[in-house]
Amino acid sequence: MSTRGAAELAAWMQLREITQRQAAEALRVSGPTVHDWVHGRKRPRPSLRALIASWTHGAVPVDSWLSDEARAALAADRGAA
Repeated sequence: MSTRGAAELAAWMQLREITQRQAAEALRVSGPTVHDWVHGRKRPRPSLRALIASWTHGAVPVDSWLSDEARAALAADRGAA
């Protein structure tokens, strides 16, 4: 279930020396939740994806949490419109 979002969030946090605990506090979720996100075990729900995008100043965009298949389907839908 790993997505670009997991890697982008982990890299953003590492670059800024932000711990999973600090991220959890900033995003008002549990530490294990952040752990699951950065290790690709789970994806944040859509409202939290938007909060993460805002918190990271766009470094982890909302669509980075989509699977490759979902991203391709979305691109195809946009191309058909």
